[in-house]
Amino acid sequence: MNDKLKPCPFCKSGAVIVKSPNENERYIVRCSQCPCALVIDFDDIALAKAVWNNRRRRKNHD
Repeated sequence: MNDKLKPCPFCKSGAVIVKSPNENERYIVRCSQCPCALVIDFDDIALAKAVWNNRRRRKNHD
């Protein structure tokens, strides 16, 4: 598994994993610069990374 997080999809800054303020041993992935973050928290860091990194690209329908 690749342990590197993809950059923020909006501002392209690096992403970080932080402990959730709501519960112990839960994690949130968020951008280090802008307010972008996953809305859910995870009890497994590997799952948090996988969800952040597995984004779908939208096709441009011009």
